[in-house]
This record gives sequence, structure tokens and C-alpha cells, in this order.
Amino acid sequence: QSSTATKRQPQKDSSGEEISIIFVDNTNNSGTEDGTLAHPYNTLAEAFLDSRYSGLGGSSKYIYVSKGDGTATGYTGNYALADNVVFWGSGYDGGYKGLPAPGYPIIAVGVGEITLAQNNTVMGLEINVGGGIGIYGENPGKVIICNNIILNSDGISLYAEGDFNNTIDINHNFIDVNHALSSDGIYLYTRQNSVNIINI
Repeated sequence: QSSTATKRQPQKDSSGEEISIIFVDNTNNSGTEDGTLAHPYNTLAEAFLDSRYSGLGGSSKYIYVSKGDGTATGYTGNYALADNVVFWGSGYDGGYKGLPAPGYPIIAVGVGEITLAQNNTVMGLEINVGGGIGIYGENPGKVIICNNIILNSDGISLYAEGDFNNTIDINHNFIDVNHALSSDGIYLYTRQNSVNIINI
């Protein structure tokens, strides 16, 4: 069940500016879920349905996923990001004060994918791929993919294509692919413009 009674305390970035974050932790079995740090959702699906989420017209551009119980329970599926959204796992503190980095949450996309929109950041996640694509974007604009673990048993870890005019920043990721099954690590394809890739 969800509750909106909890007072939502503002979070601040490294410059002290307030940011709105939707929190997820699959160990929350309290029966109270509103996406706050005190009462996080216990599934990612609920976070993407929160009315505060920018993809639904709200103001929140951050989804923060805790390591939780160390399994992919509640974190399995396909996730399409809205423009300017930061998909942020607790494997990396992101430079923001007051939020710990206790370990990577496991996001199991299976034969699906995390789909980029425009100007997204994906960081601090362990993404398990099994026949699909870990992170996919078509004409994704400026993208930052950093401080993730991508375990690829059979598929493509990161696939971006289109008429690029922006930078793809791929840094401090651990990508493990199964070559016996013809898995791919990073696949970038541009139809006409050059791709500015930094920090691979």
C-alpha cells in the first residue's frame, strides 16, 4: 500500500541545490511506501509510476535504487527513461552528500533493456543481461554511463545508434561478456555524424 502522509525532506546535490529523488529499496516490507528515503517503494515499477516522476509530468528526475537484499527481486523488467533522468544505484554515491553507497543493486533486464531518452545518466547499478541489451539508446543526446557493473551472459551490454551530435561519456564501468555466446560489450553505430566518445 502507498501513503502520502510522510513529510518529504528535500535532498541536496554537491552544490547544495535541492533535488527531488524517488527512492526504491526491495527490503521495505513495512506496508508503507511513498518513494521517500524513509518509506521507499519496494519495486522499480512503482517508482516509474510515481506522479512525481518527470516521465509522467512531475518534477523528479532522479530514481535512486538501494542494494536492498542483494537480489533482483522487484528490480526485474524493462525500464524506459524520460529525458534528463538520472537512474542511480547505491553502488556509487554520485557525489551527493548524505546518501551512502553500500553496494550495487541488481537490475535484471533479461531479454529486455534500459532504454535511454535524451540526456540521461545511468550510474551505480549492476545490470544483468540475458539475451537482450543492457542499455540501449537511439539518438540519445548527451549520455553518461558511469560506475556500473554490466554482466552479460548472452546479448549486448551497451548499444547506442543514430545521428549523434553529442557526447557519450562511458567511464569507470566493469563490463563482463560471455564470448562463447557471441556477446558484445559496447556497440556504437552512427549513420552520419561523428561520435564524441570520452573516458571509455
